Formats: sequence, C-alpha cells, structure tokens
Amino acid sequence: MKKIYTVLLLLFSLLAYSCSSDSEKPLYLPVYSLEAIQGYSYSTTFTSSSGNELSPELTIYDSKHLCWNMSTSMGAVNFFYIAEKDSFLNVWTLYWFSSEASMESRDTSKALMAVKIGINSYESISLLVLPSSSSSSMSGTSLTMNLSSFVKKTYTSSSNSSESQNEEEISVSGSSCDWFEDSSTFNGTFTYSVSGSQNGSDNANLLVRKTSTGKVSVTIPSYSAMGYTIESYQIEGVNVTKDTDTYYLSIGECSVNSGSYVIHIESFVAKYKDGVFSSSLIFRPGAMPLSIKQVFRGNK
Repeated sequence: MKKIYTVLLLLFSLLAYSCSSDSEKPLYLPVYSLEAIQGYSYSTTFTSSSGNELSPELTIYDSKHLCWNMSTSMGAVNFFYIAEKDSFLNVWTLYWFSSEASMESRDTSKALMAVKIGINSYESISLLVLPSSSSSSMSGTSLTMNLSSFVKKTYTSSSNSSESQNEEEISVSGSSCDWFEDSSTFNGTFTYSVSGSQNGSDNANLLVRKTSTGKVSVTIPSYSAMGYTIESYQIEGVNVTKDTDTYYLSIGECSVNSGSYVIHIESFVAKYKDGVFSSSLIFRPGAMPLSIKQVFRGNK
C-alpha cells in the first residue's frame, strides 16, 4: 500500500510541476465566440501552387455577411455564409454562398466554399479550405491570418449591390428558327461581376455565326480575372428561337476549351431586337471556385 501511495504522490508531483513550472502554459484554453472577431480584418501572404504570391484578407462582418479579398484583379468579393459550431474548442465550419436565397436554403451542397475557421486569439485565426465541388483548386489550403486592422467595419447593403443596374432580364421565348444572317458582329461593352461584386468592364466585339438549322456559335472575347487569362473561345450549339420580331439565343450547362483552360458554362442567354444585342453569360474558368457573370450590350 505504501508503494502505491508513493507512486501516486510522484505522479501528482510531476503533473503539478508540468502545470506550474512553465508560466507560459495556461491551465485552461480561452473560449472565444465567432462574434468576437466580427468586423475585424485578418490577412496573410502565401505562395499559391502556381507560384503566384497572394495576400488574402478576410472580414466577417456579422452573422451572415463576410468579405474575401485575394488582392488580385478579382478584388474584394462579398459572400453570405452560415456557421456550424465544431466539437473542437473555438472552431467553426463556414459555408460561403453567392446569394442570400441560397444561404437561407441552408443547402451546404450549394456552397461555393466550405472553410474551417479556428480562433487562436483576438489577433490570429486559422483557416482550412475543405473539399467541395466548387473549390477543388484550394482544397486542403491552410492559412494562419493575423489581425490587419483595429478599425471595426460594418456591412452595408451597398457592399453587395455593385452589379450593373442596367442589366436586362432576358426571358427566352418563341419557336425554333434560323439566325437571320450567316454571321453577325456586335460591338459593345462587356461588364463582369463575381458574386455580385463588380470586376471590371471592357469594350470588344461579340460574334454570332449560323452553323446549322436553329443553331449558332457565339465567340466570346478574351478576359482576365483572379490571375486567369482566358483566351477567346466559342460556344457551339446555341439554340435560336424567335418571338414576333425578337430573336433569342440560349444554351444550358456545357464545357468548352480556351487555351489551357476548360471553361464551364453554367448558362448563356441573349436577345436581339431592333439592332440591339444583349446577353448574359455565367461561367467558371478551370478550377476557379467562383462563377463569373458577363453581361454584354452592343449594336451591329
């Protein structure tokens, strides 16, 4: 019995020493809430797999708005998000969405990004990008980000409303028909947005070419975004319909090649009436996790 007490006393002494001899070791980890970092910006610098040096910054405004800035031509992009508390202390999973409607559905399969976030302290957070269908290029990326601004920021509705106010809603109608000429070139303005945030504009030509009965090809000009340079490419097999004096073009999901990238087309719709051509294209280049929206308006 004396030997047992001696062993227990020795173990207790070793435990007490390990807890008290190092003044930098707390007995208990501090508990943080996600609200503790809301409004503050955290940033870091790292080299991507492609060799580019990136300086991302994250600001979680409140319980459903956040901003992610990769310091590229894409600029700052606002997202809606939902947070799920992890079983680990000070860890959450954040699901990022491009619209409030998709966020409110709480369907995590529609999330553009899924990210583990851990609060190390008020001055430091850790991020881990989780595998998902739309963020494969960043899956497994782990970052430690430090507080970059002591100024608390507040989300305003204007932060997420930079898409063109002049964008036309195109509702395709009518019956199948041929395009009215062999080839049509339209000159006008392309505007681009990512998750509702404006991402530049450009003046260029869009080409429509009749290929077969009720079908055309549409040539999209080159474009640069988020470190990607997308060469001009063609969308084949676009459907043509006509309703009275208005022509419509449309195609659903498909993929086309542009240089070294595969362009994932989510949707393309267009309208031609009285010499004015307008279109809306939603696409993703390569493994880019975010969809780009291209709006065009031009004349012959």
